Amino acid sequence: MDILGLFKARRSIRKFKPDPVSNEQVMQVLETARLAPSGNNSQPWRFVIVRDEKIRRALYETSGQQRFMLEAPMVIALLADITCRVPSPASVNHPENADNLRKIIRDTSIGGEHVALAATDLGLATCWNAMFAQGDVKPVLKVPDDHYVVAIFALGYANEAPPMRPRRPLKELIYNEEFGKR
Repeated sequence: MDILGLFKARRSIRKFKPDPVSNEQVMQVLETARLAPSGNNSQPWRFVIVRDEKIRRALYETSGQQRFMLEAPMVIALLADITCRVPSPASVNHPENADNLRKIIRDTSIGGEHVALAATDLGLATCWNAMFAQGDVKPVLKVPDDHYVVAIFALGYANEAPPMRPRRPLKELIYNEEFGKR
């Protein structure tokens, strides 16, 4: 698939078939995230692959009770290693580290979008979930204090084919030379 076709084909899928995703496919998807760009080549992304139904149920309970978290045969938690830009977990909420934390989340999110696009290219489907509190989700996955859960992706085969959602026209999104100048 060409790159523009891939971008147009990607959807947030909320209904999944129970068919398992092979380890080979999961590794192919995660390899693309590993290759994502990051500021200073920090590569902050880490992944927790979850197939266990009990753990997925706990994630469902702690992340907005969204059914797709249970229907998908697996989820992948996208984590950010905050130590690549913040000196210690204790200092993560200090005002002087706010910009660095944003950079870590931004860089990790680039890897996350690589996951969604690579999955689409392999005929798989994803749904990005960020409706959770760190304090609820981290214990379920045993995530240490020096990591931040950016998102949890449901991953599997789509059991629905939603149309592309409306998008704003490109001309509404572009300014010339400075903000507000069309």
